[in-house]
Amino acid sequence: MIKDIKDRIISSLKILHISGDEHNIVDMGRVSDICIVKDKAYLSIRVDIDEASGLDSLRLRAEELVKDVPEIGSAVVTLTDDKVFKVSSKNSFVKGIVSFIAVASGKGGVGKSTTAVNIACSLSSIGNRVAILDADVHGPSIPKLLDIDCKAEILGKNKLKPIEKYGIKIMSIAALVDNKSAMIWRGPMVQSAVINMLKYVTWGNIDVMLSNFGIIRS
Repeated sequence: MIKDIKDRIISSLKILHISGDEHNIVDMGRVSDICIVKDKAYLSIRVDIDEASGLDSLRLRAEELVKDVPEIGSAVVTLTDDKVFKVSSKNSFVKGIVSFIAVASGKGGVGKSTTAVNIACSLSSIGNRVAILDADVHGPSIPKLLDIDCKAEILGKNKLKPIEKYGIKIMSIAALVDNKSAMIWRGPMVQSAVINMLKYVTWGNIDVMLSNFGIIRS
């Protein structure tokens, strides 16, 4: 059933072309990551980063075409600039975590934390083992979004148990300090806090870990 719906989605997108391409976006291998949750479809269209700003109309048209598929009520299409990297499991910093997704922006207040939570809930709802590392140490909001008001549990020496909500494992600096405490963070301290939350939390086996970051400027 799901395969048939995906086939219809792919077929509907074959009328879309990107200027300069010899074939449509499907035949050019630009369509990927099709995911269906109930009546909502998610997919990505691979583009060069230099093209992305001029292709929003194509993204919106793709969403319209996908929504015309009978079984689909709504659609979210993302333009991505995917690069292929070879990852060695021997060099994995945290054992048991298969994939990382970083949510970041050069501007504040654009919904990074909300995006991370929505993706995490969607991935969890289709059977993935999901975790969120709240790496925005200046303004950790993941606990507030997930209605978490408890602190992380200490397990023996140098180990922390992640908080679990809605089947998702979560760790945030807000789960380690008093909300009323004033804190001053500098670059090395921020880096150390994020590394420690990765390294000393008993995450277990995780399919996807999402991490939302504070404002990132070049």
